[in-house]
Amino acid sequence: SDFANEAARMATIKSDNVIINNVGDQMCFGERCYFLNRNNLHVYYGDVSCHLTTEGVKLLESKYSEIIEDFFKRN
Repeated sequence: SDFANEAARMATIKSDNVIINNVGDQMCFGERCYFLNRNNLHVYYGDVSCHLTTEGVKLLESKYSEIIEDFFKRN
């Protein structure tokens, strides 16, 4: 991946204040990473810089909700 070095470096950070959220795990299904929702054909990425569309954000919503809920429980 283009960001393998950055991902490896971030994975070494150990702190109670740091949450590693591997969005790649949420964007891919098994060995396949699609650029669009195959059910409705809405794209996940809106531009060449891979910024997410609202359809792409839906893939991440569950994990981010989990992270936020955990944060409020701890604070």
